[in-house]
Formats: sequence, C-alpha cells, structure tokens
Amino acid sequence: MKYLLVILTLLTLTGCATQNGERADRDNLAIEKVDSAIARIGIVTLARDGSDLHVRGTVLRRFGERGSVDGYVHIEALGADGGILSAIDTDYGRMGTRARSASFSAVLKIDHASVTRIRVIHHGS
Repeated sequence: MKYLLVILTLLTLTGCATQNGERADRDNLAIEKVDSAIARIGIVTLARDGSDLHVRGTVLRRFGERGSVDGYVHIEALGADGGILSAIDTDYGRMGTRARSASFSAVLKIDHASVTRIRVIHHGS
C-alpha cells in the first residue's frame, strides 16, 4: 500500500512537471496559441540569447485531416497594453501526407522587459 501511494505521488508530480501549459516560466511570458482549421500549434518554447528571443515549436495536423498541411506560422510579441511590439512570419518543415507534425523556429529581436505575452498563430493556405 505504501509503495502504491509513492508511485501515484511520483506520477502526479511528473505529470505536473511535464505539463507545458501556456506559460514560459523562465521569462514569465504567457504563450497564446491560435489554431487554424487544418492544424494546431503544439508545444512552444522560448529561449533568450542576448537581446534575441528564440521561439520554437511544432505544428500538428488536426485529427482526420488528410494531405499536405500548407501554411505558415505568424508570431507576435505583445506588450502590457496588448499592442504588438514585434511580429514575424515563419515557415515550418514540410508536413507531407504521412507526417503528424512539423517544427518551426524564429528569432524576435526585441527588448525582453517590454514583452508580456507571445502569440503564435497558424495560417493555413
């Protein structure tokens, strides 16, 4: 019984620790994901490199969607007032007919202190 309790506790803690959620803890930035009709935004990570903000993530095919998933990812850095401070469009790796996901990355050159939220939007074409 004691071992079962320990195992359940560890599984619960592991689940909480691996949940990406909508927050980038290191930068304390909220990440807003906006899906399209054909694909959704998966995991998004942020990393600082000097004055640059690296945004990486995945685009996932929607369940039941067939064929290639064309489009691009639009990334916005938003300030406290909700205004767009910086924006960039980026392509993702080709998602063929059998692939379930593709990755993207972009670099935003912006002052980190003024950014409060990152919005990642998939635009299908």
